[in-house]
Amino acid sequence: MPEQSFVSPLSESASQSHPRGRGISDGADGKNGAGARLFCGRRSLLRREKAGAMERKRKGFKKDPAAAPAESAPAPHGRGGGVGNERSPSPLGAGLAEHQASRVNEGKEPACRGRNAPQRPRKEGGSLRGESDQAGRRLEPKEKQPGAAQKVQPGAPKAGAADAACRKGEKTGEGRKAPRKGKGVAPQAGDSGEVALGASQAQRDEPDPVRADAAAQKKRACQKPRGAPEEASDQKPVRSLREVLKTITLRQEAVSRASERVNKVMDLLITAIKKDPRFSSIEKRGTGSYYEHLKISKPDEFDIMLALPKLRLDLESCDSAGAFYFVKLKRNPGKAGLNNFLNDEEQLSAFKMLSELRNIIKKEVKKIEEENVTVMKKKAGCPAVTLLIGEPPSAISVDIILALEGGRHNQCNSTKEGLNIERWLGTKVKRKFCNKPLCLVPKNFKDGQCLIDCWRLSFSHIEKDIILCHGSEKTCCESEGKKCCRKDCLKLLKYLLELLKTKHENRNQFDKFFSYHAKTAFFQACVEWPKDSEWLETKLDDCFEKFLDFFLDCLKNAELRHFFIPEFNFFSTDRIDTAKCRALARVIESERNNRFPIFFS
Repeated sequence: MPEQSFVSPLSESASQSHPRGRGISDGADGKNGAGARLFCGRRSLLRREKAGAMERKRKGFKKDPAAAPAESAPAPHGRGGGVGNERSPSPLGAGLAEHQASRVNEGKEPACRGRNAPQRPRKEGGSLRGESDQAGRRLEPKEKQPGAAQKVQPGAPKAGAADAACRKGEKTGEGRKAPRKGKGVAPQAGDSGEVALGASQAQRDEPDPVRADAAAQKKRACQKPRGAPEEASDQKPVRSLREVLKTITLRQEAVSRASERVNKVMDLLITAIKKDPRFSSIEKRGTGSYYEHLKISKPDEFDIMLALPKLRLDLESCDSAGAFYFVKLKRNPGKAGLNNFLNDEEQLSAFKMLSELRNIIKKEVKKIEEENVTVMKKKAGCPAVTLLIGEPPSAISVDIILALEGGRHNQCNSTKEGLNIERWLGTKVKRKFCNKPLCLVPKNFKDGQCLIDCWRLSFSHIEKDIILCHGSEKTCCESEGKKCCRKDCLKLLKYLLELLKTKHENRNQFDKFFSYHAKTAFFQACVEWPKDSEWLETKLDDCFEKFLDFFLDCLKNAELRHFFIPEFNFFSTDRIDTAKCRALARVIESERNNRFPIFFS
């Protein structure tokens, strides 16, 4: 028959009056009394641990694996418990177990191995955390060496003011605050089945190192380190303007194939056009970017001028700038057929001549079998008949421009102040250009809402000569001379305008800007910096920056003067809205500040 535990009033009062709060039992209790007291404490702990597990489950925490063996392992017989202890729990024993558990958890005493286990003197200071080597067994806590400060764990809170007051001058290190007495403390069993006292609560209070490390790695993977964009951008290879030029330079094979197709068609058309006595004297003139070696990207556009040479013309200006003229014929022996194109005021009608030329071309195109040639629909104000050779995307566009040649360049008062190339190309070259005949192309002049049938001065033949001989030194860009970057800068600006117009074509914001505006700004910049040493090939970036600044000033000031007719402003309000000029300037500045991403997109 198991012995029944007995608690005397003296033991109960002694437990309350003991200075350390440790319960005292008389000799009658013996081993069974101590086992009953521990078992009672174990039952209360199981209830608290069960409530704590439910609370952790509600908050989303997992059950502590270190505390699982303590909760599930049965109380062993012998020291620390027996079968008869279930019927006689002792309040004094429970208080003793709780106090011992809190002392062990604080690191002041070793795990108790029975009633007569040696005790350490109590010291105030940072708590020491014991570690379990296996389920149900607690390792001895590390003792502090005398005179050495306890190592503070990273992230551990500092001791409070109340702990500092209790130290009473003792040199102790900062540690983790000890848990409150009586909460989350497991009872201690005998030698055969020791349980880590307070391990469950201590491990719940501090973060799981494995889980914390995984969270830290995930945070580092998702968060960009400071300075990452700058380092990444610095590691990218620097893309130069010279690489852009290589991508837009025409391949000789593609140019040869395209020019061969165009020449075949044009030879057939010119032969048919000359059969008409009114156009029997026409001559072919190669103009435009292809013949100036400024064509970029693809050889898909050609400009061919069909000129009627050596005409005696009488010009009458129809605009204030002196760019548009009414044309009257003087006596022209052998050119009597042109009288068929006169209007009621005896003026040569550009509309009639261009319409007749279009009809001849349309008839002849139907007879061509070698190529698929289509005559495009006429555009209002366009001085050319546009052909499309082949099928998209390999189709080639050919603009056939009718022109009148007569008189001299210095015959018009509007051109006398233009062509200021004395410091650039020299006086002799200017005189040579001024002695060339005038060239006029059919172009309607817009006067308010009305379109006036007239002719416009064209300088394409002089422009081609200037670009082909563009250096202040005669040997510039020749095989034995120094190379310059003038034409490269013009190609880059033309390419930039082409890309911006394509990018914003849905809004038609930049549809009024053309490559001829870039060419005009190029001529003005060459006059501003006339020496070849100011356009060295090795200084392409600096030269393009300088040229771009000049063009941006023209846009911001809404002023780009015609190179041959200074009174004519391409960016005047009646031609291009000032807001669009400034908008284009902002876009170009944005591209430049970001190293022209549009070139590499």
